[in-house]
Amino acid sequence: MDQYAGAPCGAPVLFFAYAFRMNVLLTGMRASGKSTIGPLLARELGLEFVELDAETARLLDASDAAAAIRSQGLSAFRDAECRALREVLARDERVISLGGGTPTAPGAETLISSSRAAGRSRVIFLDADGATIRGRISADGPSARPPIFGRDPVEEVDELLRARRPIYLRIADFRVEPRGSDPVGIARTLAAMLRNSLA
Repeated sequence: MDQYAGAPCGAPVLFFAYAFRMNVLLTGMRASGKSTIGPLLARELGLEFVELDAETARLLDASDAAAAIRSQGLSAFRDAECRALREVLARDERVISLGGGTPTAPGAETLISSSRAAGRSRVIFLDADGATIRGRISADGPSARPPIFGRDPVEEVDELLRARRPIYLRIADFRVEPRGSDPVGIARTLAAMLRNSLA
C-alpha cells in the first residue's frame, strides 16, 4: 500500500487528491468507456469530473453533443469543442473525459500538449478495439452517436480508428486496453497507475 508522509490515518484518498494537483484527461474513440470510467476514476482520486461533450453542448445551447452536431454541424461543434477545452484546462484537479474527436479539433492537440508539457495534465488513452466499439455503438442506438462521415456510425468505426489512433498515441502519457466489464476495477487500476507515476 502506498504511504504518504503526513497523511491522516484513514484518509489516504483525500491526501492523494491534495498531492495530485494536475488534471487527468481520458482520450480514445467514442464508446471506449471514457464517460463510464471517468466519474469512477475521479472518485478514486478525489477529483472533480468534467465531461467535455457536455461543456461543448452548453456553449452551443444544445441538450447534448449529438443534438449540437445535428443542429450546428460538425465544424461548428469542433470550434466550440476547442473553446470548451481551453476553459476546462484553465483549472486543475479534474478528471476530464474528452470527446472521441477532441484531439482533431482545431488547436486542441496543441492545448493538450502544452498542458502536458507544463506538468498540469496527464493523458490516458483508453485503447478499445474496433469490435468492442462497434458492439457498444450498436447497443446505444444510431441516434446516440451521430455519424462523422455520413454513414452508419457502426460502419465508420474502423476508418475513424485508423485516422485517430496515431493522434491518441501521440498525446498520451499512458495507453490502457479497457478489457472486461468491470469499470470500477479499471478505474482503480488507473488510479494506482497514476499514483505510481508520482512516486
